[in-house]
Amino acid sequence: MNKKQIFGKHYRRLLTEAIIKSVLSGISVSFLINGVFSFLYWMLTFGSAWLGTAIGLPLGVAFGIVIYYAKFKLTEKTLARRIDSHGLEERMITMVELQGENSSIAELQRTDAAENLADFPAKEMKFKIPAWLIVIASSVIAVSLLFGALSALADSGLILYGKDIIAQGGDGTFEVVYTTEGEGAIRGKSEQSVGYGLATEPVRAIAGDGWMFVGWDDGVTSPERCESNVFSDITVKAVFKKIDSGSADEEDSDSADDLPYGSVIEESGGGNSDQLGGDNVKDDGDSEGGGKFQDRNQFIDGATYYRDYLEFYYQYSTGIFESETDIPPEILEFFETYFDGI
Repeated sequence: MNKKQIFGKHYRRLLTEAIIKSVLSGISVSFLINGVFSFLYWMLTFGSAWLGTAIGLPLGVAFGIVIYYAKFKLTEKTLARRIDSHGLEERMITMVELQGENSSIAELQRTDAAENLADFPAKEMKFKIPAWLIVIASSVIAVSLLFGALSALADSGLILYGKDIIAQGGDGTFEVVYTTEGEGAIRGKSEQSVGYGLATEPVRAIAGDGWMFVGWDDGVTSPERCESNVFSDITVKAVFKKIDSGSADEEDSDSADDLPYGSVIEESGGGNSDQLGGDNVKDDGDSEGGGKFQDRNQFIDGATYYRDYLEFYYQYSTGIFESETDIPPEILEFFETYFDGI
């Protein structure tokens, strides 16, 4: 008996159903193998991220073919029973069982079965995909994609490998510590416990009296910072440099160029004096409008002479301009304060 000729569209519809079930079975096996190898790679960096795909894909295809012929392949009897289940009252299975007989009764039965089959549209036969097969396939695919994503993210450095998480203690938190070198302090929490992949609270490096902030030992130049996407313990140090303030009363200067701004050069014989920039400064240390010890020249914090900082920041800024990098906020703040006070 030719199944295609007898059952026609009904056969093609049920064949499609059998192929779908076989494909789902093959996909489940393929993704299961891929998920196992992806998990091993993420946890132990075993093999490579693509090893599971290379092994799982051909094995999944092979399993799908095998399961089709072993379980889902259509036979004449399975076709007949499936069609009879839609109200044909065993006409199809009886026709199949009497296919070798040529009696008048057999001929009448086949004619009746063919007429009833012609009146039964194939589209009314709904696909019957086992729920357990759909659940297994969906679950395996989801888990496999999860471990595949973890492996890819770990390869890109966005997250840690599983073995590294275990090595960190497995509690999912990391210690971030801010320390200092020189006279200065950390404003904010200098020691923080941060959850996996989260960010720290911001901190700021504050220089002590007579000291200035140079930068952090990891290359960050801004005094304020926070860490984002923390995946390991971090320790960074704020570096402070002592300010060489110089002296307005320096006695051993050999030339006017060596004297601090606002100093007075006494001419031989007394009388007149010449000042190097700034306002006039009298011999008694008083001032008519300027000088190092005037409040209006204490631009930085109300207690520090601006020229004590100016030379360092000028040289530092020149290097930044020459390297064509962004100007750190603390440099901009210094110059804005300086020019606003002029």
